[in-house]
Amino acid sequence: GNFLLSDRGMYDYQPYFPEPVQLDGAQESAQLLTEHLRNAVKRAIPENSEVGVWLSGGVDSSVIAALARPFVDRLYTFSAGIEGAPDLEYARQVAEYIGAEHHEHIYKFEDMQRVLGNVIYHLESFDAPLVHSAVSNYLVSELASDYVPFVFSGEGGDELFAGYSYQKAYSSEVELTLSIQEAIAALHNTALQRVDRSATAHQTGVAVPFLDRVENRCQQC
Repeated sequence: GNFLLSDRGMYDYQPYFPEPVQLDGAQESAQLLTEHLRNAVKRAIPENSEVGVWLSGGVDSSVIAALARPFVDRLYTFSAGIEGAPDLEYARQVAEYIGAEHHEHIYKFEDMQRVLGNVIYHLESFDAPLVHSAVSNYLVSELASDYVPFVFSGEGGDELFAGYSYQKAYSSEVELTLSIQEAIAALHNTALQRVDRSATAHQTGVAVPFLDRVENRCQQC
């Protein structure tokens, strides 16, 4: 889309986002993406504040944690999951590798029961899939709030880069592009709602670098 600028009777239409970047190959794309993500992370870090990352152990949050680490003296990482979940072990390995102070909450059925009412209250929704996925967000936010006033989340990576398993079935670029666009369009009412409500429920600031408005043109790289 475009926006309209008006100055003393003169009008000018400008695109909200720049034209797609034309790059030569995967290596240049990866370099530019890394640069933009690093800038998005650096720009979001508050001054004189402890900083954490909700670290799931997956690629997206691990990348954000690795990019954030050089910008702070001490980086906290937080994970929540059930006993034996492989993602918890992956998160531990990532935290150790980048030199972060890692904390985790291995929760049980009783913990989910304890927070379910609060999750629904803060989401302002009874949508079962949304509530189900928000429980872990709520618990990891609860844990993080004991240590830091600000966290990063890796949300948005799957939507931008077709990270969902069902997207592997698409046979054409058009189908895949449409799927990506639909996933991004739904973010405000799904993943971002979970992230925002879980963080604000515990008076914690949260940034989502993959969805930084200035930088997310890299989706076109």
